[in-house]
Amino acid sequence: MQNKTTLLIYNPRAGKNRTRPKPETLIKALGPSASSVHLAVTAYPGHAREIASTEGNRYRTVICCGGDGTLNEVTSGLPQSGPRPAVGYIPIGSTNDLASNVGIPSDVQGAAELIGSGLTHGYDIGSFKKRQSLPSGLPASAADREWSAAIRRTHFGSLSCSFCQ
Repeated sequence: MQNKTTLLIYNPRAGKNRTRPKPETLIKALGPSASSVHLAVTAYPGHAREIASTEGNRYRTVICCGGDGTLNEVTSGLPQSGPRPAVGYIPIGSTNDLASNVGIPSDVQGAAELIGSGLTHGYDIGSFKKRQSLPSGLPASAADREWSAAIRRTHFGSLSCSFCQ
C-alpha cells in the first residue's frame, strides 16, 4: 500500500520556449497536500502514459503537469479497470487548449489552488482508433467517422481541477 496519496507526473519538456516550474515549486504550490505527493518526471515521449499505466491505480489522485499531449498520455494510460484515481491538471504546455476551454488557470499557483479546492467534475473520455483520449482538438470529420459511441465517465475527484464552471 502506498503511503502517499497523490502522484504528480511532471513533463519538464512541455511548453516550447516557456519557463518551466521546478518540481519543488509545483509541490509547494499544492499547499497542505504536498506532504503526500510522489513526483514522477517524464524522460521521453510516451513516458507519462507508462507511468500512469503502471502506477496510477496506486494513488487516489494523479496530477498531470505538462501540456495537452501530456494530459492525454496520463488519461489514456490510467488502468481501464478497478478504481480510477481523480485527475488534476497544471497546464504548462505551449497552447493548453483543454485548460483554456474549460477554465483552468494558466498559472501554476492558480491551477494548484483549484486542485486544492477539491472542486470536482466528471469528464467524458472517449476512444479514438482504440486509444483513449480527451476530446479536445479532435477534428469533426474524424469524430463523425471514428469517435467511439462508448464513452466512459471519469471522475475528477478530491484534489482535482474543476473542468467546468
